[in-house]
Parts: sequence; structure tokens; C-alpha cells
Amino acid sequence: MAKEKNSSQAEAQSTAQSRQIPDLLKAYYASIEDQQIPEAFLDLLEKLDAAEAKAAATGKGAE
Repeated sequence: MAKEKNSSQAEAQSTAQSRQIPDLLKAYYASIEDQQIPEAFLDLLEKLDAAEAKAAATGKGAE
């Protein structure tokens, strides 16, 4: 009987935790979404764009 009670409690706890997961993931995603893009990353993107434009202009782009 004690095993059944422990199993039932464990199952209830697992179900409760499973119900929290979507809310926790949404909150985590929202916190990341609100963060600004680091300046160093934006600089790298600009350099990549410039390199791609230069390669396209000289005809050396990937085909």
C-alpha cells in the first residue's frame, strides 16, 4: 500500500512539473527575446555582408 501511495505521489509530482514546463520555456524564451544583440556580433555580421558584397562584385561568390 505504501508503494502505491509513493507511486501515486511521484506521478502527481511529475504531472505537476510537466504542466510547468511550457510556462517556464515561454518565460525563458521571452527573456532571451528581449535581450539586445551584442555589438561584437553585429560587427561580425557587417563584415560578412561586406565580404559577400565584395565577392559578388568581383564574381568570386559561391555558386
